[in-house]
Amino acid sequence: MSLHIERTGTRQYHGENERGATLEIGKGEGQWSPGELLKMALLGCNAMSSDHRLAGLLGEDFQLSAGIDGEYSEAENRYTDFTVELVPDFSGHSDEEIAAVIKRALRAIDRQCTIGRTLDHVVPHRTTITVEE
Repeated sequence: MSLHIERTGTRQYHGENERGATLEIGKGEGQWSPGELLKMALLGCNAMSSDHRLAGLLGEDFQLSAGIDGEYSEAENRYTDFTVELVPDFSGHSDEEIAAVIKRALRAIDRQCTIGRTLDHVVPHRTTITVEE
């Protein structure tokens, strides 16, 4: 599998991808919870999907900050809604230029953000528990 985790403690895991990037999963200091990873995946996907369109107006070295909020249902033990906010520096650009690039960036996100497109549909998932000998 392209992603791999190893248990490091009670509800704590060390994760790696094929490129050698690592992260710590859990609820402790310096760790990412699975819910935070889901939100970060959606946030990063939105930003990356809009990058080319925004760079077309703002230049390759444009500044952008972004955030995400998620509504969580305790009763259902699931997220029910996410809101992503991208905040590029539009200084020096006209309202018309800004409106046009926002429209193009949102279209690019709708077409290219795999995480968002996946969350928009019911996605079957399976878990197996393997006995190694």
